[in-house]
Amino acid sequence: LYTFYPPMVGNPFYYIGVVMVVVGSWIWGALMVINFVIWKRENPGKPVPLAMYANVAGSLLWAWTAVGAAL
Repeated sequence: LYTFYPPMVGNPFYYIGVVMVVVGSWIWGALMVINFVIWKRENPGKPVPLAMYANVAGSLLWAWTAVGAAL
């Protein structure tokens, strides 16, 4: 099992795949935020559904912490 620990060198395709998964997940995060903004614009004054709020918060946390994996 390969990790991101530098002395353990894995196949380059493993690391390329990890970067592709992480960067691809940022697209999902951006879409979540965009949909959140659109929903707020179309429903002024209404509280955000808890599931939507939790998904957006989770995607923002993932995007922030995934920067290290992509680097």
